[in-house]
Order: sequence, then C-alpha cells, then structure tokens
Amino acid sequence: MKVSATAVALAFALVLANFIDQSHRTLQEGFYKGKCNVNIEKIVFDIITPLVGQKPSITPTLLRMQFHDCFVNGCDATILLYGSSSEKIVIPNRSVRGYDVIDL
Repeated sequence: MKVSATAVALAFALVLANFIDQSHRTLQEGFYKGKCNVNIEKIVFDIITPLVGQKPSITPTLLRMQFHDCFVNGCDATILLYGSSSEKIVIPNRSVRGYDVIDL
C-alpha cells in the first residue's frame, strides 16, 4: 500500500491541530486563582525567575519537560511521579532534565 505525501502531511496537520487545541484549552494564566489558599502562580514565579538569571538554560529545560508531560494524555504532571511504571522512566523521557527545580 502506497501512501501519498499529501495524506501523510494531512494526517500530521490534524494531529498537530488537535494537540495545539488541547493545550490552548488547558493552559491559562490565573487558572488556580480562587482554587488554592495561596497564590501558587506567584510562588512558582518567585522560584523560577531567579533561576533563569542564574541558569538561562532552565527555561527551555522546563518547557521540554512540559512538552513531554502534555504530549501523551494532556498536562497532568504524571512525568513528575516516581514509580516502576511512571512516565519518568520511559525511554523517551529519560533525557528530560529539570526535576531538581521541580522537586525543591
């Protein structure tokens, strides 16, 4: 069975569009406002901002970590869980860095 380049490109575009749409719906500034007793976004901002100045590579590192977490089943932070069958130990995720920042 021969697959045309157009069919492959269309399939890729549909998968990408679905991923972008899901990411857009689930990520928003102020999401936790009123859901926690603390301002969690400020806490994260206050921790990450000084690290960016000390270690500029932390921004793409954390972005890559989020990509690896969100790509499969949405942004559920399961890449951060420890365990013998966790996403953290799956071969594509073994090269993900930044856990030292998250596990403060």
